[in-house]
Amino acid sequence: MMKKIHFLLLISLLLAACSDDDKEKQPAFVTNITISDAGKTFNPGDAVTVKADGLQSGDQIILDIYWPIADNPLFPEGYSRYTRAVTTEQTTNSITFLAPGHWPASRVEMFLERAGQLQPLGQISVADGQSPEEPYLYGITNSHAIYTPTVPRGITRIDLVTQEISEVIQFHDDEDFHLAANIPGTNILCGIREKDGSSFIDGYDLCMHYWCNPVERNAITICSDFNNTVSLEMAGDKLLTYCSISYPVYTRLNMPPIHTPEIPLPDGLKPESLSRYPGVIADAHMLLSANNGDGTFSPVVIDIAKEKMHCYDPIKAEALIPFRIMEPSPENPNSLRCKGGYIVSRANGGDTQFCLWDTTAGNLKEPFATYPNAVRSAAMYYSKDGQTRKLYVQFAGYREGDFIETYDFQTKKWRMFMFYVPFAEILLAR
Repeated sequence: MMKKIHFLLLISLLLAACSDDDKEKQPAFVTNITISDAGKTFNPGDAVTVKADGLQSGDQIILDIYWPIADNPLFPEGYSRYTRAVTTEQTTNSITFLAPGHWPASRVEMFLERAGQLQPLGQISVADGQSPEEPYLYGITNSHAIYTPTVPRGITRIDLVTQEISEVIQFHDDEDFHLAANIPGTNILCGIREKDGSSFIDGYDLCMHYWCNPVERNAITICSDFNNTVSLEMAGDKLLTYCSISYPVYTRLNMPPIHTPEIPLPDGLKPESLSRYPGVIADAHMLLSANNGDGTFSPVVIDIAKEKMHCYDPIKAEALIPFRIMEPSPENPNSLRCKGGYIVSRANGGDTQFCLWDTTAGNLKEPFATYPNAVRSAAMYYSKDGQTRKLYVQFAGYREGDFIETYDFQTKKWRMFMFYVPFAEILLAR
């Protein structure tokens, strides 16, 4: 027994000695380190400034993030190590970065990285930044918005329960953002952003409040379901392709294609005609809308497996908007499946029709709902248990702006949600 105790003591001493050796080996690139507001708890996206002597232009901040896990004595902490900080400003004696988001309330250890080596800088506390359990409704006022003379362009958040409105961000004069989509749980809006005369894919991080992933891609439109978002682009004179621009961890269900698809454009279809509305993915098809420029729109459908694109007969309409819903599966009423369709706002004041698309027959089904006003945009809400399913729809108003109503799939009734909205697009996001 005494031998075992001596052995354990020896091991402990050796480990302690190794730990001391490691500390002595840690580089000291910078000195006189101070951290702004180090004693407070930062919110995700807050600016954190590290001041020090000896900083160099290539230095970067690396973060190790740790959070407690309740009722788990074997693994009391979760962690994400070697996370590269989002740097916003760097001078000869300071680096400013954004407090990390998307994690539970955490302690964050900071390191200076130089030439592959790390120097500890200290630690801060960061508040909970996880995606909310329930989505918010987001309205985007962009260049397509009708009522913008007195309303600044930007992104607005609306609480579904209280209807409280809060500004997320205002766009600059030379900036625009449209065809937005969200994969639930990412808390990021991705879409096509325009700035300084350039157009590119970008995502706005709703947790950390910054544009997080600009990618120079010449996207025509955005297409998404509840698991994946893709940008559609030209792969040649008459070939269309798409690539994933999703932000979640990939699974076997939403992995991007292992090859680059090349889909021939139907004769007479102009790629730019697809850029008015975002598309949807449902039933292994992409549903798009082509603006023919003559008061008509055509349903355009891509068979993902066959890599074939079909352009159907034009419909005389003010708008033809792809949308998706969740409905009970015929095989298992307790599970939901995603179905796609088109909102058809008839020309000359005709009723708006909400129709699912029959991918086998290649036509619109009979409308499950109608409304007398034209539609600007729509977003689908469904609860986790599937008991609540609503379609949020922004309708064109008259002199005093648009309004939003909800369609309840259980009661099959419309209900007013909000008056006087200036948005060009709405979507649900979390």
